[in-house]
Amino acid sequence: MSPNYLDKTKQHPPEKLRDSLHPEERTDEPNLPVLSRQGKKRLSAVIPGEVYEILDNIAKDRQTTLTEVLRHAIGLEKWFHDVNKAGDKIMVKRGSEWKEVIMP
Repeated sequence: MSPNYLDKTKQHPPEKLRDSLHPEERTDEPNLPVLSRQGKKRLSAVIPGEVYEILDNIAKDRQTTLTEVLRHAIGLEKWFHDVNKAGDKIMVKRGSEWKEVIMP
């Protein structure tokens, strides 16, 4: 499923489309933090090839960039951290069964 901020009829880089939206208009991931791109820092990381392939496949599925996939993953990790820190639970429903997501 492509995020709703990607208009496949236009040939614009997805990051520029997302950057052009006001945070309240970014409704593809409700309740996730919007990370500021001001005060950018460059990060270099060495990752296993299989991890790169996973990120690359996600980026292709979403028609976005590896950088945007990493930003999204960091936003999700922050959300998970904040929820756990507050003592709340994250639940997943599979069929009719609910299971708690346990984060290390």
